[in-house]
Amino acid sequence: MNINTEMTTARPADNHDIDVVLDRVRNTRKQDWACPRNQVRLHWNADARQYRVRLGDQHEFNTNEHFQSQVASKSVSTKGVPGMVAYSRYLNETSQQELLVDNVNKQLDRSEDTAFIRTVVNEEPTARAFLSNKYKVVDDPDVFLPALEVIGDHADKFRTLGGQRTDSKTCLKFISREQTYKVGNRDLFAGFQLTNSEVGMGSAKYSAFLFDAFCENGCVFGSIDLFQVNFVHRGAKLNTKFGEVFGDEFKAAEIASIRASIAEATLKALDDSYHTKIATIIETGEKRKITGHVPTVIEEVGKRVGLTEQERIDTLANWNSSEDNAFGLQAAITETAQDSGSFSRRSELEKAGGEVLEFSDSLWNAVSALKAPTKKK
Repeated sequence: MNINTEMTTARPADNHDIDVVLDRVRNTRKQDWACPRNQVRLHWNADARQYRVRLGDQHEFNTNEHFQSQVASKSVSTKGVPGMVAYSRYLNETSQQELLVDNVNKQLDRSEDTAFIRTVVNEEPTARAFLSNKYKVVDDPDVFLPALEVIGDHADKFRTLGGQRTDSKTCLKFISREQTYKVGNRDLFAGFQLTNSEVGMGSAKYSAFLFDAFCENGCVFGSIDLFQVNFVHRGAKLNTKFGEVFGDEFKAAEIASIRASIAEATLKALDDSYHTKIATIIETGEKRKITGHVPTVIEEVGKRVGLTEQERIDTLANWNSSEDNAFGLQAAITETAQDSGSFSRRSELEKAGGEVLEFSDSLWNAVSALKAPTKKK
């Protein structure tokens, strides 16, 4: 299967070589645990400046940021309470970690239901997910390995841009070997990305992807529904009440069905009929001119697609005045994405770039004509 491309990684948000990603997919050692919620204890190690979690009196682990966010949100309810995430962030930012620990543990005390805790075994085991006892495991090898078997049969048409495996998601990107479109001096290639989460951040999903070879930007189109593998991450309750959870609790037949669904979804993603939809979006983006005050337009559009204040400033700096249209604004946003502090944030900004090209006519007409704010006397 020769679908690889060479690349170097210098920034946190850069794509990693596919072999690096697959090595982590295949070789990450995992352990899963069941524990009554009222026996889960979060605590703060002030010397190491690290949250740790205890399961009863027998097991203790480091935690990553994703676990910390989940345990804060789901300490109140297994469905999660978004306000707790913002509250926990505030307590961390104001050095009130002990108060956060106290709040979380008091909420956990209120329930005897079993929690499902996912860990990875690195130099020291680290808790990476705090989930419901009905969570159905669908791990990356069951998603990416069957997908790559199918993609490998079409290596003459597609190549990979690599991807990343973060604490919350794994992503691989593939584009056509042949140029699909051209806008000015930009050679554009259509393709798709495949994402999966082992820690409760969504099912496996294919998304339409556009790669700009001129500056190595990419954007994701949310409106083009390639295929989402609609397995549900919920099943029967765990049989284990406390202790390590082994794979035989997850039916082999279900995993085989999921792998078959992934293979079917991959064939659909390899069908290039959706390229015409991307072409239409690009053509529309070129025609949609910015007629207003560019800094004001970027400020408003940035707010609508979720850019931070600094990202809006960076997008303005990356703006090319010769591309005074929606496509150019998308290019400025996705160029900003490359310098993100994480791959996860890069992915969010690539989706934001796609959202700009998918604005309705009425929304684009409203934001693109915004004038500079009137200065107060």
